[in-house]
Amino acid sequence: MIVRPGDPGFSEGWYFPEGDPEHHISTFNDVYGGQVKYKNGTTADAYYCTYHAQLPGPGRYAIEAFIPDDHNSCQAVGYRILTYQPGGQPDEQLIIVSQSALPNRWAPLGQFDLDPNVADHNAGRVVITDVRVEDDAPLGEVSFGAIRWRRV
Repeated sequence: MIVRPGDPGFSEGWYFPEGDPEHHISTFNDVYGGQVKYKNGTTADAYYCTYHAQLPGPGRYAIEAFIPDDHNSCQAVGYRILTYQPGGQPDEQLIIVSQSALPNRWAPLGQFDLDPNVADHNAGRVVITDVRVEDDAPLGEVSFGAIRWRRV
């Protein structure tokens, strides 16, 4: 299953009210055939995108992010992946990816045991944010492209 910006299951927003998507977020089509949003590196406003797949059932899934080769200079992008432990307890893992090192390909985020039938049905939700690992790290252009779930 694949979710792209603009698809059902995709949403976006700002952590801070001063965020201004008219000036800092652009949309383009990439070679993969889907829509991509990107946040330019001139602002520290916290923009995020959420991807939620309607999984066919419980199982082990590989989750991957497509990194387009334009507007992907960020070296520390956080992919937060929501899973549930036995008994329905939520667990959110943060995977840090350098988008600039993985242009124009599917980047593996890991394999996860997901069950869409537990808790609030958000198992496998992926939230992408730009993460500054160090205070003096330069801001890069963060790509928000497609997320893919594959049963393994």
